[in-house]
Amino acid sequence: MQMSQDATNRLIPNHADVETALHASWALVDVAARSLAELAEDVSAPQYRLLVLIDAGVTRGVDLARDLDVHSSTIARMVERLVARGLVDRSPDPGDRRANVLSLTKRGTTLVQDVNEHRRRQLVDLLSHLEPDEIDTVVTGLTLFTRAAEASGHGTPNRSCAEDSSQQ
Repeated sequence: MQMSQDATNRLIPNHADVETALHASWALVDVAARSLAELAEDVSAPQYRLLVLIDAGVTRGVDLARDLDVHSSTIARMVERLVARGLVDRSPDPGDRRANVLSLTKRGTTLVQDVNEHRRRQLVDLLSHLEPDEIDTVVTGLTLFTRAAEASGHGTPNRSCAEDSSQQ
């Protein structure tokens, strides 16, 4: 695990470590893609991410556009599709009559919960192929990876995920 440093003195992981993380990310993407394909075939991954952000409390289009790093017109089109599918409600923002506040419908909330539960079951299956100390190592690594993702501006707020898992 040899590291180098860039001009700002940040550590740069070596190629092999990046490749290992890339392979792990493929497994996680596979879990995510399968859960959507099996439970929400008419919802794309970007649309699902939008649902998760709304569920986490990001309720204005301008904030969603910023968090997803897309133009507000892209968010408007995505929201329109999700409203048409009965997954999102749109209502006037009491604090800004030019804007709308977004919320999940009961169907949207159920979809997010069902996809999260499906992913949990898939992760249980994946982790069941490891020994307890290996699971501890994976969890430690994923915790560190999540911390790095948050520090670099990646990831999605997980309020609902945390609430869902506390019911387990």
